[in-house]
Amino acid sequence: NFFSKRSFRSNPLKRTKSVTKLERQKQRGGGGGGGAGLRGCRSHESLLCGQAVTSMDLAAVTPLHPSLLGRPHCFQVTPSTGPPKYFSCRTAHERQQWLH
Repeated sequence: NFFSKRSFRSNPLKRTKSVTKLERQKQRGGGGGGGAGLRGCRSHESLLCGQAVTSMDLAAVTPLHPSLLGRPHCFQVTPSTGPPKYFSCRTAHERQQWLH
């Protein structure tokens, strides 16, 4: 019988770990060739929800030349305390929204 207890004992179900998209990217080396601290963004909300930037108060946001990080549309957020953080946007327009 397919549903008998014996069949489950002889062939137990194996648990697998759920792997998030971020973990898969880390396992592959992150791809893209950008800096280790470079974070991609899709919207203002994606930067504000997370541990990337704990406080935007009194932070300086400055554009970066593409040659500095090897990617276009990057900017730097320098908080009043702590090291600067680097971000990459998909378009120049998206970066301009962050700068102004």
